Amino acid sequence: MKRFIIVLAVLASAVVSASSTAIADKEKEGGKDPRVLKLADGNAAFAMDLFSRLGQKEGNLFFSPFSVSAALAMTLAGAAGNTEAEMTKVLRVPGDREQMHRAFGLLLEDLNARKVKGRWEGDPNAGRKQMDLVTANALWGQTGYPFKAEFTGILGNSYKAGFNTADFKADPEKERLAINKWVEEKTAEKIKNLLPAGSIHGLTRLVLANAVYFKAAWEEPFVKQATREGEFTLGDGTKKKTPFMRLTHGFRHAKTDSAEVLVLPYLGREIYMAVLLPPVDKSLKALENGLDAEKLRSMLDAAKYQEVQVTLPKFRIESSFELKDNLIAMGMKDAFSDSAADFSRMADTQELFIGLVVHKAFVNVDEEGTEAAAATAVAMEGKGMADEPVIFKADRPFLFLICDGRTGSILFIGRLANPA
Repeated sequence: MKRFIIVLAVLASAVVSASSTAIADKEKEGGKDPRVLKLADGNAAFAMDLFSRLGQKEGNLFFSPFSVSAALAMTLAGAAGNTEAEMTKVLRVPGDREQMHRAFGLLLEDLNARKVKGRWEGDPNAGRKQMDLVTANALWGQTGYPFKAEFTGILGNSYKAGFNTADFKADPEKERLAINKWVEEKTAEKIKNLLPAGSIHGLTRLVLANAVYFKAAWEEPFVKQATREGEFTLGDGTKKKTPFMRLTHGFRHAKTDSAEVLVLPYLGREIYMAVLLPPVDKSLKALENGLDAEKLRSMLDAAKYQEVQVTLPKFRIESSFELKDNLIAMGMKDAFSDSAADFSRMADTQELFIGLVVHKAFVNVDEEGTEAAAATAVAMEGKGMADEPVIFKADRPFLFLICDGRTGSILFIGRLANPA
């Protein structure tokens, strides 16, 4: 019996511009629906689980756990039996299918509703562009293939994923180019050629795509004239010359035994970057080894407002991963098995399994803000202020996260080992 292919593509991107306040889940004032918060907690735990594996490779690292979670959650809508149980456990999502997908829908709705609050006279940010935080989903299905209405309905209702018919059998290259064009449009051309030549072919039966587009400028931008070259000490003690941005302002800051924490808000103060800098006498690896979602939350909760003299390098990172082996090692085994996978909630053909999970990401941090992009492809084959400012000098390897302060969702996470 032939095995067929489903490809699921998910991407996230961010560009320099501005930020936000939210109009959220209408069922609970302020977007604090307990289902959304529980899902965000699970997503954060999955983010740190995945980081612990991807981080085993030395050097710079950057990816979007939110993108990967969204991609696999859409795939999970078609899973059943042990395949569903394993995916649910690895993704750390609630076991109630209906509630989980509803919560994802509310979270996506909340993120899409973010707008900047009205500005007032004298506001230094008056006139600056609003934040763009947009998520989009779409499906391309083989014409005539018996996809179940319940499956497409869940993706349509909770993920707002519109269904498009495609003919992968007759002209897979045409469909690949069309999907890549959609990806480019949704990410302001930051993600190109997500599906490389040969990835879509005659056995492809479904492509699911999720895009997250994020524009954010710092709430308090760094002054370009203050940027100057300095030394960044690598993990092995080697020193590298690199441009450092400088700014003294009131920020949330904390010193713990594990790391010094700095929270840099984007315009609107709801989305922020958290920088985790290990002590001078401890390695970044020691920080990573002891970090999980609960520890991260406690570190961020400890951060209080004070005057901080910030020195932060400008940097740019590009990363790419094949996630299949990592997900299998985390416990998602049956989904990748041509004999054990059960995606019977997608179709009754009993021929679908995940064959490939690829993720690529990009981030650029400068005086104005942050530009980031990420893409995931899952191919399913059938078969208070101080008197003196605190000194925060990130002149050695550190971790950084881009988070949603309303829900606690980790949108991006990375490691800067070398800013060069």
